[in-house]
Amino acid sequence: MKIIGLEKAIRTVSSIQKQVKFATALALNDTAKDVQSFTVGELLPAKFTLRSRGAPWWRGGKYGFNIKRATKQNQTAVIGSQADWLPDQEKGGTRKTPSGHRMPIPTERWKPRKAVMLRSKKPGRILRSSGVPAGLNAKPFVLGSGVYARMSRDRGPLVRLFTLKPSTRITARLAYGPSGMARARQVYPQHYARRLAYAIATAK
Repeated sequence: MKIIGLEKAIRTVSSIQKQVKFATALALNDTAKDVQSFTVGELLPAKFTLRSRGAPWWRGGKYGFNIKRATKQNQTAVIGSQADWLPDQEKGGTRKTPSGHRMPIPTERWKPRKAVMLRSKKPGRILRSSGVPAGLNAKPFVLGSGVYARMSRDRGPLVRLFTLKPSTRITARLAYGPSGMARARQVYPQHYARRLAYAIATAK
């Protein structure tokens, strides 16, 4: 008994299997892009005051939310960031300076909450300045648990610029993992169905 077309059928099945793996990788990458857009466009702006000069840090580069793409051989897409401060925002924790020195926390008077902390206004820069830093009327100095200076010309009261703390407590507020997975579960079926249909239709 001779079955006509068996070799062709086997080739077609083999091709579809390869295409399914390729379609799965594409669907995973499509999903990762959606999660990336959700993270930088909705999640982060809802949780943080995003400050940047030039290219926004959260959209790319070392500290951005970047994608490691899935392939036919590795059916996993990964999205994440190398920013070392993000785990504290995700899980909470106590932050200390690597040197063990006290941590300077700027006051609203010196740096409004939504403003970018300029290098020229950081404590090391203003304390080591040979002259009077911009925005002040006298050289700042450390007194107890703070950095102080006079900001007016009439020798008004001292103004606290920074509070010096041995550590600061970070409250967990990002929930990046659960939020990202929820978005992935929502969009993946649509991406997979579209990619699989195209893979089957184009299988040779």
